[in-house]
Amino acid sequence: MRYAAARKLDCDGLGGRGPEQHVTETTMTTSTVLFLCTHNAGRSQMALGFFNALVQGQATGYSGGSEPVDRINPAAIAVMAEKGIDITAEQPKRWRWCPAKLHRSVTLVHLSS
Repeated sequence: MRYAAARKLDCDGLGGRGPEQHVTETTMTTSTVLFLCTHNAGRSQMALGFFNALVQGQATGYSGGSEPVDRINPAAIAVMAEKGIDITAEQPKRWRWCPAKLHRSVTLVHLSS
């Protein structure tokens, strides 16, 4: 991260499979986008891949899910590869939801069917 200082915002609550992510609060104004869906195996991973390709490090993106599965959908990986975006290093992650501590520069994108 390119932040002057960051501290982890921690919330009690969701446990479960996979690594958890935490929103960071920063002393610098930075655009942050959260892409959330249930399994974090397709739509949110693809959205994050497109986001990262478009912003080229000028903003921060995260993806996560409320019920993450074991691996990213192979079809999502294939579609992104067709666009020249590699998401094979990603894995589904649980998102720790803590709305009271979301920094004001955060944009939430909820992807559902």
